[in-house]
Amino acid sequence: MIDRLIHRLRPERTPVPETDPIRRFVETLARLEESRPPPVRGGGGRISALDLARAPVVRLPRRRP
Repeated sequence: MIDRLIHRLRPERTPVPETDPIRRFVETLARLEESRPPPVRGGGGRISALDLARAPVVRLPRRRP
């Protein structure tokens, strides 16, 4: 799932080594997300890193020159 989110942040590149700052950022987000308590019922509508990784890819229409 982490690789999928990284690909969304950087789709033009292939997967990169563990030292990549975007990979570390996404892994940190995922760790925080797993350790976070569940949201209060009906409260807030926060979007998590895990939600982003699960969301379908949205393609924007191409702009005509």
